[in-house]
Amino acid sequence: MKFLSSLSNKQLCLLLFCTVTSLKVPLLTATADSFEQGVKFYDQENYAAAETSFYQLYQEQPNHSAALYNLSNVLYRSGQYAKSLAALLKAQQIDPRNRDISKNILHNLQQLQLQQHPNDLLQQSWQSTLYHNLSVLTTQ
Repeated sequence: MKFLSSLSNKQLCLLLFCTVTSLKVPLLTATADSFEQGVKFYDQENYAAAETSFYQLYQEQPNHSAALYNLSNVLYRSGQYAKSLAALLKAQQIDPRNRDISKNILHNLQQLQLQQHPNDLLQQSWQSTLYHNLSVLTTQ
């Protein structure tokens, strides 16, 4: 305590800044490492490991839209279309202007539609109208 009381205000501010900065760097490095590790697993088509990496990153940083976007891609590749869509919808809430997210939402909806009702003409007509309307919105 004597050490702190002997420091000037400038020195205290510098010490505080250095302490805070040193605490944040490992967290940012861990986040970048988790993200890069997830991308590496995805590129290697190790979707289970990629899913774990991106999901853990999302748990640590719930506003990380790129983690959710990549998690949705992993889920899609694994055939988990509904979960993929859910991840994309969360990502869109965080980053509503991201066109890639909007395009993937449309793609997921198409895949879910084909999976659930491949021969239903009424559903296909409704789907076409919905996709057209969403496409118009995403191109504006």
